[in-house]
Amino acid sequence: GRQCAIEAMRKLGLPSPAQPARGAHGEPLWPRGITGSISHHSGLAVAVATRAPLLGIGIDVERWVEAGTAEKIFPTVLPHGEHKEKPSWLTFPAFLTAVYSAKESLFKAVFPRIGRYVDFSAARYAGFSGMATMWLSLRQTLNESLVKGMLIPTRIVWRANDVETLVILE
Repeated sequence: GRQCAIEAMRKLGLPSPAQPARGAHGEPLWPRGITGSISHHSGLAVAVATRAPLLGIGIDVERWVEAGTAEKIFPTVLPHGEHKEKPSWLTFPAFLTAVYSAKESLFKAVFPRIGRYVDFSAARYAGFSGMATMWLSLRQTLNESLVKGMLIPTRIVWRANDVETLVILE
């Protein structure tokens, strides 16, 4: 993941970027003026970086969750009845994996602003716009810019073995 971060910063024109250092909670510490995010799973790593003045950016990539695992973990990932809102065009494991990844992207985007981790109940699944955008709604106010009820678009890339999500907070 950190090698991908170096490549992302090179694409921004940094001549010799170093790997982002690790913060106290393991989060990447980006150079001044850069906002970014990293994710990886067994053999695949992704990173995104920008100079744009954003509130935050978060990226996540997850392997598809198997049906048995999905049934075990859905109460944590999809609290408050969110599992009942699954679109008919998605299998339950695919829906769970996509929402899990979207919430992870959101949490990575907000962490630098709020300085703490939040759990899966901090945001809820709020629907799709086509197949490429999932909406999340904040269930609690996280700071003055991230308020309860705020709708957050999450870009989704569906692949054969995994799903990738991206949250950009402007």
